[in-house]
Amino acid sequence: MRPYATVQNEEFKYMFQTLEPKYKVPSRTHFTEAVMPQLLSTVASRVKAKIDAAKYVAVATDAWTSRTTENFVAVTAHFIND
Repeated sequence: MRPYATVQNEEFKYMFQTLEPKYKVPSRTHFTEAVMPQLLSTVASRVKAKIDAAKYVAVATDAWTSRTTENFVAVTAHFIND
């Protein structure tokens, strides 16, 4: 639950350099331009395939605001598969 920019933090880099000197920490842009779009595509296609295969789907939504005034919306789908 940390921002991608965490990997640019000097203390964060130092921690990894201390733990494993041979490991190169990926850049923030690597996460935003390569890792996350690929992950989103993979997960979305799996979810879509499961929902498409379901005979019936029940959908529920919920919205709320956290104590720090961050807004959230949740969408939940329920179905029975094989």
